[in-house]
Amino acid sequence: MKRDDNFPVMKWRARPDMSCEYVNPAWLRFTGYTLEQALGQGWASCLHPEDLARWLETSLRAFDERAPFEIEYRLRRRDGEYRWIRECAAPRYDEAGSFLGFGAECLDIDARRRGNSAAARALSAPLLAGIRVLVIGAHPEACAALARPLELAGADVRVAASSAEALDTLGAWHPDVLLSEPDKPVEPVALLATVARLAA
Repeated sequence: MKRDDNFPVMKWRARPDMSCEYVNPAWLRFTGYTLEQALGQGWASCLHPEDLARWLETSLRAFDERAPFEIEYRLRRRDGEYRWIRECAAPRYDEAGSFLGFGAECLDIDARRRGNSAAARALSAPLLAGIRVLVIGAHPEACAALARPLELAGADVRVAASSAEALDTLGAWHPDVLLSEPDKPVEPVALLATVARLAA
């Protein structure tokens, strides 16, 4: 039996690119995910949509600075209910001092958090507030799939269906970031991280 199998606190580890490389059994029991679903970028899909951008902004800053961080957010439990979680994370290094990513422990603090309604409303400004993004693509469904997480993160998003429409839009509106319709679906975490870095 592995050391974390009966550990009651949820734990995760992420690589330097923020992709998940490990979650413990407590995290899997809480979310109802399989290990395969959690690995890579899948682990972020159970965060509440309203908290995802705030979590990503905090994580990106910490990963870039190699600094510990703490954050509270809502995580979807296996029954579909969102519960408030307190996450404490710190950078990991190997014996030679090379950065390996982050490790974290997560506690269910839902009862305490809901008892403090002022704290529950105290969410930070959206990650992409004030950033203008122009999405260029001929397929409305693919463009909408890109636009939705960006809008939830606070970005001002416009869509152009052709190069000519994009040029007209550029003439009257000056976007901070241009995105082309992707060949395959893009994970929201990777998309928000890319746009945040491009607009920085």
